[in-house]
Amino acid sequence: MKPIKRIFNKYLFTSVILIVFPLSVFAVSNYKFIKLPYGVSIELPKNWLILTKTNRITLDSYVHSKNENSGFAYNSSDLNFAANYYDNSGNVAALINVRFYQDIDISQNDAITAESGDIAELDRLIHDSLIKSGQINNFSIINWLGTKKKKINNLTAFISEYERSAINNNGNTKVRLIRVFNNKKSFTLTISYKKSQEKLLRPICDHIILTLHI
Repeated sequence: MKPIKRIFNKYLFTSVILIVFPLSVFAVSNYKFIKLPYGVSIELPKNWLILTKTNRITLDSYVHSKNENSGFAYNSSDLNFAANYYDNSGNVAALINVRFYQDIDISQNDAITAESGDIAELDRLIHDSLIKSGQINNFSIINWLGTKKKKINNLTAFISEYERSAINNNGNTKVRLIRVFNNKKSFTLTISYKKSQEKLLRPICDHIILTLHI
């Protein structure tokens, strides 16, 4: 696999900082098909609120400013999709976003052939970036579950999972980053939920991930 640190390190902070801010029985009728660029698609529960382009621009601008103020370079990417799930109290209990990176030259074939050393290096880079993000945004990594390579339908992805502490007393959060290398069509899907609602939301988030296709 190509040197992952050289190619990918500069893309970590943008997606890492974004994940900390919000934005059962499955029935087909409860989900809607979401078409994303480059043939990427997922299924999303109908009661998740999709952010408008205006809201995405505002959120992305915040990330841009946060990077600059923290001394991190802002890299070319596209926050193409974001959605939130609100609980009965009107609070964001889960969120998903998808960010595309058009400057990456790591292919699906590189991902398929990635060895344990490549995955360990990617895992270290992600963990280090999250530590830096936590210092800026006042959260800590409570439980780091690492990064694993996994086949999801017709693609090879790298899934990083962890639990972070509360921000603004809003409860601990469980997060998964699904990274797909596909040259200029590369993207990261971030999905998270409040730990206090894990019994309800974990199966739903699992289902969303398993509907990921290219």
